[in-house]
Amino acid sequence: MLNTVERHIACLEQIYFALLDYEIPWPRFRDAYVEATRTHIRNSQDTRPEHRFEDRFVHAFQLAGVTQKLQASDLAHLVVPFGKNVVREAQVIDGATEVVPELAKHVRLGVVSNTPTSRS
Repeated sequence: MLNTVERHIACLEQIYFALLDYEIPWPRFRDAYVEATRTHIRNSQDTRPEHRFEDRFVHAFQLAGVTQKLQASDLAHLVVPFGKNVVREAQVIDGATEVVPELAKHVRLGVVSNTPTSRS
């Protein structure tokens, strides 16, 4: 599955207007999120470990000027619906629905994802 930048930002906008109450104007938060995302993607490319949406949000809030520390429950309140929106808006890659079941008959498949998951 894949998502466009525009769809990803539309998912962010949905949770911004539904869930955020930090008195940050939408354009400032959007720009901070885009900058945080660029930084985290670049770091993931350089170091290989994937980052989490939680990391992006913490960084975006810092860039937007929020000084209060976000609790894990605050982050989950944002990340879970955001992740669901991103997955719901993603498009299946052409041919994947036919190829994956056929491959599964011959090889063991796994899932690699950068959507939010709980870490123990």
